[in-house]
Amino acid sequence: MEDAAREAAMAAIDLQAVNGDPLKALIINLESSRDRLENISAHLERAGVEFERVPGIRGSELSSYAVRRLAPNWARAINADDRMGTLGCFLGHIRAWEKVAGGDGRCYLVLEDDAAPYVPLPRSLSALNIAQDFDLCFCNARMERLFHKDEPFPTRPKLFTSLEARNSRPPTQKGTGGEAYFLTKAGAAKLLEVIDLTGPFTHVDWFLFMLGISEEEAKALRQDDRALKVYNRFR
Repeated sequence: MEDAAREAAMAAIDLQAVNGDPLKALIINLESSRDRLENISAHLERAGVEFERVPGIRGSELSSYAVRRLAPNWARAINADDRMGTLGCFLGHIRAWEKVAGGDGRCYLVLEDDAAPYVPLPRSLSALNIAQDFDLCFCNARMERLFHKDEPFPTRPKLFTSLEARNSRPPTQKGTGGEAYFLTKAGAAKLLEVIDLTGPFTHVDWFLFMLGISEEEAKALRQDDRALKVYNRFR
């Protein structure tokens, strides 16, 4: 039911997007993952969305010296099993942020190459009625607000804060999803400013989530939520 409602909501607003700035996507992709690039590219081409590949970074190819300089707290923060791959993923996102910060001022849809749209993409961001002064807006399934069966599902795309979205989801959910988000030039500059101060210190999706939650808002996270534990550990 919700899948059909999502498609109907997107179809209802797509005509409003004709006069807006056309959407453009950045796809973070490793050279060895050409099949993933072909898959997500096919989705974007069908939707008429312009896109550009951002070369990913393989963390396993970084020297120990580079890791210590780039992310001095990384070894303590990430489990050994996925430590280097996770760092490489984070660095790929930083490369995308640099592209947006140094770009023409338009908003970009930043995508990891294994992302796949499950609703029709609008032709312009203006169709989604996102406030013009936003920095970053998640648009992935793990940051979608869940509705109870007695709640009406919105007939048009609706924005929620990260706090509202997170508090609607199971407290044991591990991540918030960094595979898809809208990012403005101002938002990218802010992310890079923080990275210059801290370096990468956790998974990129938790990093993005924590920067969008104030200390006051964090108090409203559920006490049993993994997100609160991560927030208190790293904030």
